[in-house]
Amino acid sequence: MSGRNLHATRLRVSGSQPDVIHVVLTTAAQVAPAAPAAAPGGSVTDLSLWETLTHSGPIGAGSLLLLILFSVTSWAIIAHKWFFLRRASRESERFLNAFWEAKRLAQMYQQAEKYEKSPSAQVFRSGYIELARLKMRAGVDDSLGGGIENVERALRRSENAETTSLESLTSFLATVGSTAPFI
Repeated sequence: MSGRNLHATRLRVSGSQPDVIHVVLTTAAQVAPAAPAAAPGGSVTDLSLWETLTHSGPIGAGSLLLLILFSVTSWAIIAHKWFFLRRASRESERFLNAFWEAKRLAQMYQQAEKYEKSPSAQVFRSGYIELARLKMRAGVDDSLGGGIENVERALRRSENAETTSLESLTSFLATVGSTAPFI
């Protein structure tokens, strides 16, 4: 066997099989071809990012650039959303404190203009505007005639608009997060 060291192991097998089976095991060093000599100054597997980029084809480089672009965009969106949601949360907390301390809704409506990033303040403002319209119509014909439903509808519409504003750009993050591993 030309100088190779082979190891034999005996196994006992019962049944119609022969009494002794010789199993030849070889080591990886005997089977694997000799590794190429290391380049001066580093090992064979030592590749820098620059070498990887310069040795990849246009599809590999384009994919990497696309991933970098999506990563930078995602981090920018995350930072924007963090600041935006933090400010909205703080302003909503301030608005709610002022709302529960206010004696009159008209006074609170004036104060709500200061809280332009607060979703709660914006929902209140749209509800108050619809309520003011309802009061003006009630003064003319002395009937509410479906006005409360209009206030509820204005509140729901404003709530949906504020929710959409708060959730904006999250679909991009979800899409990038779920597809980037496959690029």
